[in-house]
Amino acid sequence: MKMQGKRIDDMTLDNIALLIDKGLGIEQIGAICGIGHATVSRIKTAYKAAQDGDMETLMRATPYIGEWASRKCGIVIAAPATENPKPEKPDNTAAAFAALLESIKELTAAVNAIDKRLSAMQLTQQGFRGDVGEKIGKVVEAVNVNGDILTKEHDKMIELLGSVKSNTKRRADA
Repeated sequence: MKMQGKRIDDMTLDNIALLIDKGLGIEQIGAICGIGHATVSRIKTAYKAAQDGDMETLMRATPYIGEWASRKCGIVIAAPATENPKPEKPDNTAAAFAALLESIKELTAAVNAIDKRLSAMQLTQQGFRGDVGEKIGKVVEAVNVNGDILTKEHDKMIELLGSVKSNTKRRADA
């Protein structure tokens, strides 16, 4: 959906300038704003010339683009055009895209922070698992040792009771 043969309004030119300032390339800006790459290149050249004060390059720009760039950068080169274009709906695509880029940066930072926290939790959990296994092994060993001691004691008691029974005579009055 490229604009052909239509004059680009100041709002769209301002949006393009915003995207240029954000460091986007000509192809990206053209795709976002629906404008041909050659037109975006002419706008960028005029805008950069106005920023740098390069009047020679600025004067070679398409008249309405040169006038816009000079107004945008506070340079007075000619009287404003007398043509009154029909007001169009403002195109906020570039501003919305710039805001979206900022949101993506913030989300990326948040995701990275969450990832770091999850990694730390995972390491803690793995360490906990190792500790629990080690502790359970010690408990089992202690139960086995104590169980062996109790079993030996139980066997001694049975032996003693057996000897008491064999050494004890029954009473006659019972």
